[in-house]
Amino acid sequence: MTVYYELAHAAVSRRLCLLTGTGFSKAVTQDAAPSWQELLERLSDGLPNGSSVKAALFPSTGSPLALDECAQVIQIELSKMNRSIYEEIASLVRVLAPSGKTATIRKFFKTKGLKIVTTNYDKLAEQLAGEDSCLSVTRGLPVPRLNADVEVYHVHGSIDKPRAMVVTSDDYFGFINSDSHLSRKLSTLLHENTVAIIGYSLSDANLKAILSDYRRFAREYV
Repeated sequence: MTVYYELAHAAVSRRLCLLTGTGFSKAVTQDAAPSWQELLERLSDGLPNGSSVKAALFPSTGSPLALDECAQVIQIELSKMNRSIYEEIASLVRVLAPSGKTATIRKFFKTKGLKIVTTNYDKLAEQLAGEDSCLSVTRGLPVPRLNADVEVYHVHGSIDKPRAMVVTSDDYFGFINSDSHLSRKLSTLLHENTVAIIGYSLSDANLKAILSDYRRFAREYV
């Protein structure tokens, strides 16, 4: 039970940080939120040669490419029609809303001092917490200078600014090799708070590097 006491103490002392991914979005939308691959497959369906692209990128035996590389291919195909993968993703994600049994989550999200770090593009965390009492920070937009009970950090961007979202392999390369405010903020949050990982596979190289740095810090100083 020690871990639960630690989480409870962190929540009461305003030192709890949730790290959420697609699994969280699926859970609070009754599985309506698509996974990363499902999202890319939907985008493939909208291409003139969608069936062949989809078959090549997502064969039943498993994709030969990483998903960010698949996104790069889809972006190239969309650009031939003057369409943007960022705007297409935003249009698919923007309609998502919490559904099902979320009352307990909504109540918990109103806990004072809760921080949420997410790789999701959606605004589900803000909707659950109540956007009037929530600070939302995303890539490409100024950081609001406001105090709020709940702080949400979109490290891969959000639908608030689609063009700044991290989607393709080029985007990930630029993100990993940049010393952005959000990456520094994420490192600070991990060092200063108790972190609970919810519905996230830890597949992002940048986040894994920051977590690895924190593990070394914890072994040496905690």
